[in-house]
Amino acid sequence: MNDRTPAILKPSAEARDIDELFAGKIFRVPNYQRNYAWDEKNWDDFWSDIREGLETNTEHYWGTITLKVTDKTYYCEEEDKYFKVYEVVDGQQRLTTIYLFLLALSNKGKPILKKKIYKMWKHLQIRVRWS
Repeated sequence: MNDRTPAILKPSAEARDIDELFAGKIFRVPNYQRNYAWDEKNWDDFWSDIREGLETNTEHYWGTITLKVTDKTYYCEEEDKYFKVYEVVDGQQRLTTIYLFLLALSNKGKPILKKKIYKMWKHLQIRVRWS
């Protein structure tokens, strides 16, 4: 490599829990990403993994999400704070599914189930790759 060749930095993947994944972030899905396409079988597998984790009290590896840091921020007046904007490079199906599930759980879930799932997901094994 000569001094004019840019260094190639490989993004690192780090295990994150749900709080770290979502806290203080806004995710932007670029137009080149495919539309959300999970069907009933995908959701059945997802729910089966959640049930297994609840029954066995074990961690589950949910895959990798790759995020690209942008220079954009968004100010939320309601919370009086700034959120960093991240572009979703890979894993938008998984990220969307987790978000939809948590939204449904927070709106309609029974308190005991919410507590169990939030406790299990506190130790969610998802790899987040920052680029």
